[in-house]
Amino acid sequence: MLPYPPASRSAVRRLARRASGALLAVAVLVGGAPVAAQAVEPPRPQTDAHIQEQDIVDAETPFGYLMVHFIEDSDGYAEKIYLDVSRGDDPEQWDPLNGGEPILASDLGTTGVRDPYLTYSPESDTYYIIATDLRVFGGDGRDGGACTEWCHWASQGSTKLNVWESKDLVTWSDLRQIDVATTADNATHAELGMAWAPEATWVDDYDGEGEGAFVVYWSSNVYDDPEHTGDTYSRVLWGATTDFTQETYEYGGTLVDQGANAIDTTIIQDEGTTYRITKDNGLGKGIYMEATDAGDWWADETSWSMIQTEIGASWAGGNAGGVEGPAIFKRHDDDHWYLYVDVIPSIGYRPMETSDLDAGWTELHSDDFFMTPSTKHGGVISLTKGQYDRIRGADAVAVPDAELGSFEVASGADGETVRGALPATADVTLAYSFRDGELPVDWDVSTVNTATSGTYDVTGTVRSIGANLNDWVGDGGSTEWDAEGKELFSSTALTVTAEVVVGDAASLTATAATRCAAGKAVLAVSVTGGTDAEAVVTTPFGERTLEVDAGRTTSVSFSTREQSIPAGEVEAAAGAATTTATYPAKDCG
Repeated sequence: MLPYPPASRSAVRRLARRASGALLAVAVLVGGAPVAAQAVEPPRPQTDAHIQEQDIVDAETPFGYLMVHFIEDSDGYAEKIYLDVSRGDDPEQWDPLNGGEPILASDLGTTGVRDPYLTYSPESDTYYIIATDLRVFGGDGRDGGACTEWCHWASQGSTKLNVWESKDLVTWSDLRQIDVATTADNATHAELGMAWAPEATWVDDYDGEGEGAFVVYWSSNVYDDPEHTGDTYSRVLWGATTDFTQETYEYGGTLVDQGANAIDTTIIQDEGTTYRITKDNGLGKGIYMEATDAGDWWADETSWSMIQTEIGASWAGGNAGGVEGPAIFKRHDDDHWYLYVDVIPSIGYRPMETSDLDAGWTELHSDDFFMTPSTKHGGVISLTKGQYDRIRGADAVAVPDAELGSFEVASGADGETVRGALPATADVTLAYSFRDGELPVDWDVSTVNTATSGTYDVTGTVRSIGANLNDWVGDGGSTEWDAEGKELFSSTALTVTAEVVVGDAASLTATAATRCAAGKAVLAVSVTGGTDAEAVVTTPFGERTLEVDAGRTTSVSFSTREQSIPAGEVEAAAGAATTTATYPAKDCG
């Protein structure tokens, strides 16, 4: 790829920041023209030194970035939600989460998800993913009449947005949709042909002091009649909502109307100035950027000044129309911004950069830049160190020991008691050589009949990022967009198993397991009693007294202060009842 100019100060800063080796992106340009995809070195794992260096950062310190996007794949149904996380605090190297598999899928509307965006409400402390409801590959709009495919999708397409929400960026809610063309009681605001590429900007005092809301904006063809006939063009429209529900949504009007097709608006703000980046599909400007100092930047009368046109055209061989879907974000550690532009149809994001938004953008050419091919049209948010660790810690690829043992409950115990007797967490192996850890387990105990003594097999789902509902199937196994009986599920969830023993015995049972914490082995002992009792747990690493309730499990951990320990045995005693349990060796080196 082309080298930096010798005088580029941003290149010097970047080289000083990088700690990992060079990685080549698959789609490159030679002399401004795209060339065929090339073999790529796979993402290099983080080193132990890199992880230790990250450990010194406070949990609230800005650290790392999260990107939402979709993938263009004409040979498969890939129009879903994908997430990538930066490699450490470097926004120029990206690791796909969940092994590059989707995180979320849609079973509503067209069943397609394109052009997603990730945003945050500081009032409710909630993150939202919003996205276009459009399935191009295998979707609707392919039969009947002369207006099919893109003609159909732009005139008779969905005006609903796909919406998911999360508090922790790991576990996401069920999908819902909001119709930007109607009110909560189904009255029509405007005759819109579609709603594409939604994004949203939080405004602190939109509804008055201390009462914020999102200004949400998207692209639509606007018609004069309910049949959506006649000549028209795409404008960027806007509305407002506090939580992306139909009940709080209010239609606003027009944000961008240039008299010709305009799509894909994204916005960033800096020191009182709002910068608006839009793709022109009608006048030859390509991706262009404007700015305003107006506080109510969404208002019709707002005046905008042009800063730059044909942004990123060189990534498409000089074709200004060959890039779209701009995504903009600021670097944590200095006044430096990135703009990713989507080289269509399938190359995906290519990077732009600037140290002065008012001066416009230049191409970022670097052998160190890495992003998975066909990463397309999304958005990027900044993380804190605590959020970064939580996301990395939830990106599990395997469960080293999926059989967690046998656990006793009393006859007649309720579901909560059964779940309480089972292990709350499971050890997991994390992606990209990130330190191994443990994650919560959600147990399905529907197979357990505590009215009948016996042994029951149960399954638990590890609460990893891959456990979100990222696939669906309809009746007869159909994945057609209009299939009946669609049911969402996770195709990438990790599961564990255990036995639940139901009985009236007053005996004492115990289990023991080992894990690693801060490089030292930890011994965890769980004790279950048939009656309320005081149990004494004795191990090679100390003794503890526990209050054990009938039919419930109580756990205690022993710090061994050793990097590795051999297999051994523990004893639990309550009155005349005594039981032992073995534990495996553990090496935390």
